[in-house]
Amino acid sequence: MRKSNGIAAVLAATAASTLVLTATPAMAEPAPGTTVSATNIVGVGSDTTQDVLNALTADLAPLDGVVSFDATGPSPITVGGISFTRPNSGNGITALSRSVDAGLWVGTVTCPAPPGGTITGLLDFARSWRGPKARGDLGPSAPLTFIPMARDALTYAYNGAGLSNLTLPQLRNIYSANTAAQAKTAAGGVDVTPLLPTCSDTRDPFLDAIGLTETTLGDYVKPTPQANKADGIVDSPGEIVPFSTAQWIAQRNHVTTSHVDLAYALGTRLGTPLKDLLGDPLAATKSVTTNGVTKLVPDPDYYANATFGRDVYNVVETARITTGNAKYDSALAAVFAGPSSKITSADSDAIIANYGFQVVSYAGDTDIPGTACNPANNGDIGGTTGSGDHAKGGALE
Repeated sequence: MRKSNGIAAVLAATAASTLVLTATPAMAEPAPGTTVSATNIVGVGSDTTQDVLNALTADLAPLDGVVSFDATGPSPITVGGISFTRPNSGNGITALSRSVDAGLWVGTVTCPAPPGGTITGLLDFARSWRGPKARGDLGPSAPLTFIPMARDALTYAYNGAGLSNLTLPQLRNIYSANTAAQAKTAAGGVDVTPLLPTCSDTRDPFLDAIGLTETTLGDYVKPTPQANKADGIVDSPGEIVPFSTAQWIAQRNHVTTSHVDLAYALGTRLGTPLKDLLGDPLAATKSVTTNGVTKLVPDPDYYANATFGRDVYNVVETARITTGNAKYDSALAAVFAGPSSKITSADSDAIIANYGFQVVSYAGDTDIPGTACNPANNGDIGGTTGSGDHAKGGALE
C-alpha cells in the first residue's frame, strides 16, 4: 500500500486575523461552450469534494481528460452532445447509477430534479462524501465500487455564545426538536436555530452521526439549500449548521473560493461535539505557522473519531475497473483504482492535504461494494447511511 457595508467594515477590522495562502483557486468546471466528449472521464456529485477534484484535474497533467462538474452551476450540462439536469451533490451517485443501468435520471427525495431523460454511458464516476447506503445504491446486476480517496471530518458551524461545545446528545435533541422551546432546552437554555442542507451529501451522514433519520428529524429544523457555506446562512446568534472540516480549512486558508469569511467576521466558528482524553474540547482543526505563514490543518485525533470522521470516495461501476471484464476501462482504472492510481500519487497527496483532507494509506482500495438497490427507491433514495469508515479501519498517515 502507498502510504453589506456593516459587514464590510467588520471584515476590514478583522482582515489581519484571516488565514491566507498564496494559491489561486483552481477550477475544473467546464467553461461555457466547452465540448465535453463521451470519451472524457466525466464525474459529478459531492459539493464537499468538488474543489479538491477541481484542483486535481486542473493541476495534474496525468488527469488531463478528466472532467468534474461542480454540484451547482448552470443547468443543464452537456456531455457527448446530450444535455441533462446537473446532478447536485448526493444526486451524483443516483445519476451515475442511471448512466450504468439506462434508467430515467431523476433526483432524490431531499434534492429533487426534473426527469432528465436517459443518460446511458455519459458518466464515469461520482464524487461522494458518504459510503454505501443500504438499499440505496446500484445493486448486484451492475454493482458500484466506492473507492476511498482521503478522509474528512464532520462538525458544525455556529454563531453566538454557548454553542461551541454541543455534545452529541444535545445535537440529537436540537435536531429532533419540534419547537424553539424544545431546541432551547436541548441547548442548555441557549436560543438555537438548527439548519440543515437539503441538496448535499453531508445531510445523511450528519443525521446518521447524531442518531436521527428523516422521519425523526424535528419540525423546527430550517432548510438551507447547500452545504459548507456560512455566509448569509449561519451568521446570526443561535444559528448552527453541519459543516465539512476540510471545506472549512480550505476556505479559511483561501485555497478555494471562500463562503465563510463574511460569517467569520461576524463571529461564526467551528464547534466541536468531541472531548479529548482529559475531557477538554477536541477541536477539528489546529493552526500551524511555517515560514511566517499561519494556516489551518486537520486535527488527526478528531479526524480519527469513528462517529465524526468520514472517508470520502470516488464511485465507479465495478465492471469498468475489473481486469478481464468485457467492460474494463483501463483509463478509468488508471485514474482511480489501486494503490498506484494517478489520484493516489505523491503530487495528488499534496493537493489533497492542501484542501484540508487527510491522506490515507488505503486510498485507491477497491474492496468496498455499493449495496443492493431497492428499485422503488430510484437507486439512491432511502436506506441507512454507511459509517463512512473504511472497512479495514485503515490507518491515517
